[in-house]
Amino acid sequence: MPNCLSDFVGQLEAAGPPAAPASLNKGADALFSSLINTELQARVGPAGLLLARQAVSDYFRAVQLCRENNPAGAQAQLHHCDAQLASLPSAALDFVQLFRLGAWSNYYYKTQQNERAINLLREGFGLSAALERQGYPAFLYWRIGQLLNISTVLFKEKSYENGHQLLKNAIVFTHAGEATDLLMDDWHGVAITSVRTLQESALDQLFGQLARQNILLLHHETYGSAYYHRVFFAQLLAEMETETYNRMVLYNWLHAKVSYEEEGLLGFLTNALNFITDPAITRDYDLFKVNLLAQARLYTLQQAPGSVLLADRIKHFSDSHFSDRLGKVISLA
Repeated sequence: MPNCLSDFVGQLEAAGPPAAPASLNKGADALFSSLINTELQARVGPAGLLLARQAVSDYFRAVQLCRENNPAGAQAQLHHCDAQLASLPSAALDFVQLFRLGAWSNYYYKTQQNERAINLLREGFGLSAALERQGYPAFLYWRIGQLLNISTVLFKEKSYENGHQLLKNAIVFTHAGEATDLLMDDWHGVAITSVRTLQESALDQLFGQLARQNILLLHHETYGSAYYHRVFFAQLLAEMETETYNRMVLYNWLHAKVSYEEEGLLGFLTNALNFITDPAITRDYDLFKVNLLAQARLYTLQQAPGSVLLADRIKHFSDSHFSDRLGKVISLA
């Protein structure tokens, strides 16, 4: 077993997790809501806005019930919400309908009805584009989120080629504004840079999907490390601009990933250690640190007998220090 592996683990354990600064992404959701609510209130007034926001909140409750593994409760909640639509101002119906489609598609995804889930997400694309033309430009970023959701369904179905292609196209559109094969043609009405905070938040989410799927497929014969290097990492590293904080972080992660294939083990471990222990990287990027640890652990397990103990130390370090925004440990495998 290469000494650099044991050195890497020892340096990780000695350094411990960095005292990461607070999240920089908390404002994106609030900004999205503010932009949408301001425009909606101008159309339906304060009372109409309250009714619409309550309807959206009710649909979101169904999403929460799905997360709690209560599909029967979610279905009942969805039917209850649908029954309330008639009480909404007509100018608010399309707005609420977009959230309705999202909630139902989530329910169908959770209940293994993937085709119905994707059909509703596609329906939402057209509605979102229409709302964008009516003066809701922020819904462009909603559509990007739906692309991510569709890729999630495709990956769950093991439709890896389609899922990867859609994810790559969504990433390229979000970071560079180039729209290719994004399930519909109407992507040119609103500039991707119109609300930069939402653009960068969407980019982070798409890269998070990339990092997550890469972890899950590290062992895959076809879609393992070499595939991700060829299809994603090398190209994105060459094209990624670094004028914002989040893009600098993503660039550094891509650099570490590319080094696995191009610089050899020592180069990768050095870059991974620098990224994982960087005190300037916020907790928003824990997933990307876990991704690098998963790569190191996979290589460790491929070595001589005795490597299992070292791999277990990597897993213990990861499980002890890195979690998602809900505080749940991010799985290393």
